[in-house]
Amino acid sequence: MFLATSRMRLAVLALVAAATTTVSAFYLPGMAPKNYEKGQPVELLVNALSSPESVSPSRNVLSSYHESPFAFDVQALPYDQYYEKFHFCEPDKGKKAQSENLGSMLFGDRFYDSRFEINMLEDVKCKALCKDEITISREDAKFVNERIREKYALNWVIDQLPAAKVTKDKNGKEYYHMGFDLGTFVPGKRRSFFNNYFEIEIHYNPVDEKTFRVVGAFVYPHSIEDASNCVFNSDVAQLILAEDKETKFQYVYSVKWEVR
Repeated sequence: MFLATSRMRLAVLALVAAATTTVSAFYLPGMAPKNYEKGQPVELLVNALSSPESVSPSRNVLSSYHESPFAFDVQALPYDQYYEKFHFCEPDKGKKAQSENLGSMLFGDRFYDSRFEINMLEDVKCKALCKDEITISREDAKFVNERIREKYALNWVIDQLPAAKVTKDKNGKEYYHMGFDLGTFVPGKRRSFFNNYFEIEIHYNPVDEKTFRVVGAFVYPHSIEDASNCVFNSDVAQLILAEDKETKFQYVYSVKWEVR
C-alpha cells in the first residue's frame, strides 16, 4: 500500500512539473482550476512530515501515536507538522483540519491551515512567520536533530498543488522532489542544520487581463542562524539546535511569483 501510494505521489508530481512548463496547466481529476485576481489570498496547507523510511500506509498519523507504548518503529512514522517538539507556530485561532483538499481526496492525508500569508502576484520579502521568537529546549532540539538525520521532509500544498523542491544533477538535469528537507545532516561534521527560512516560488498563468491561475509551487528551504534579513550564502552561519542548552530562532519566509 505504501509503495502504491508513493508511486501515485510521484506520478502526480510529474504531472505538476509538466504543468509548470506549459501555458495550460494540468489539474488533478476532481480538482477544479481556481482563478484569482491580483491581491486575493492563496491558501497554503501543511501536511505531516514524512521520511523515506515511513511505514504508515495512510500517513494519517497524529502526534499521540509517537507516545504509544505499543510495538511500532515510531521513528519511521509521520509526524503532524504542529507536533509540539517541532515548535511550528499554529494559526492565531489554532490549527484547523481541512477535509476537502488534494491530500484528503487522493492520498488520505490530513491537511491543516497555516500562518503563511500569500496573495496572488504579491511578492513577500523576509517576513516573520510567528508572532514571537521560538525557544526550543535541549530535549526538543535532540528530537528534531534525530528527525533531520532520518531525512524527514515537510509536505505542503499551495492552491491544490503539492509544493516541490527542484534539484540538479552534475549534468544540469532537473529533478523534482515531493516535499522538502526539515534540515541537513553533514556526516563529516556530525552536525544537523535546521531549516528555518522558506523561499516560496509560485508559478502562474494569466487567464485574462485581470485573472490568474497557480500552475506550480516550489519551496527552497535554508538554515540561517540570524534570520533578521534572510540573507543566505556560504558565509552565513547556519542554524544549529543545541542539545546542551536552549536555542532561540525565528521562522521566516519569502514569496516570489513567476509567470509561465
